[in-house]
Amino acid sequence: MSYNLNRWIGVRMDFLGAAFTSGLALYLIYGPSIGASNTGFSLAMAADMAHFILILVRLGNEFEVNANR
Repeated sequence: MSYNLNRWIGVRMDFLGAAFTSGLALYLIYGPSIGASNTGFSLAMAADMAHFILILVRLGNEFEVNANR
């Protein structure tokens, strides 16, 4: 049960992270010109932030499941 819940949360968080990064990429490409290096840096940091949030959610889920045992 906890494995399935963890996978469901992982898929949902991956989707939200990809949507956030894609939205940021669209804004940076078609929005105001800030330069290629700043655009690449912003996209790399957005992808890292989405991955970090996914790790925090999974750790919180694992803690909650282990606390209920």
